[in-house]
Amino acid sequence: MKPKQRVDVIESVNQPEGRPFHRANPVAPGGEEAGPSNRTPPVVPYPYEPEEVIGGDSVLSIQQRLLAQYPSPSYEAIEMTKMQAEDLFEVKVDIIRLMGVLDPEGDWERRGARALDNPRTATGEQAVLGETL
Repeated sequence: MKPKQRVDVIESVNQPEGRPFHRANPVAPGGEEAGPSNRTPPVVPYPYEPEEVIGGDSVLSIQQRLLAQYPSPSYEAIEMTKMQAEDLFEVKVDIIRLMGVLDPEGDWERRGARALDNPRTATGEQAVLGETL
C-alpha cells in the first residue's frame, strides 16, 4: 500500500468559514530569486582569433575597415568597432558555412565569400552584409 503524501492546509484568517487552501511553494531564502535567472551565464570565449581568415576576411581586417572613418579613434571607438567586427565576422562565417553546404562546388571557405562584400553583385542586388564591410 502506497503511503499518503502530507499536504499542508491553512485555514484563511479573514474568512473563518472559507475553504482551505494549499500552502504555496516556499520563498527562496536570503533574497535569492526562485528561478535560474540569478545565475551568471558561463563565459564563452570568442571562437575566432582576430587574424583568422575565413572566406578571405578576418575580424582584424573588418575592424580596420570600420576604423577607417576615424582619423584618430578613441578607446571607445576601437572597442566598439572590435565588437562590431566580431559580430559581422560571425554572421559572415555562418553564411559561408551554409553556402559551402548548399553550393559545394564554390570556393566559399577561401575566396568565394568576397561576393558578400561586393556592394553590387552581377545581378545588381545589394550586398548581403551591407556597405559597412
